[in-house]
Amino acid sequence: MIGLFAIDNTRAFASGLTTRPLIDTVRDTLAWDQSRPPEEKRKAGLDPAREAELLRLWHSRDAAAPRS
Repeated sequence: MIGLFAIDNTRAFASGLTTRPLIDTVRDTLAWDQSRPPEEKRKAGLDPAREAELLRLWHSRDAAAPRS
């Protein structure tokens, strides 16, 4: 990850590269993902069982935190 954001993109923008608002990318990606069959295996992200376990641990951590 070192240097990931250290690339000078000046020439790319000078050559016509354009960007779009992040919200547009997020909305379109979500719509695309929701259009896929539910049984189609996702190749990225957490395994649903692992996600459920992490969420359980996160919520139990919050419940055990002292109140001030």
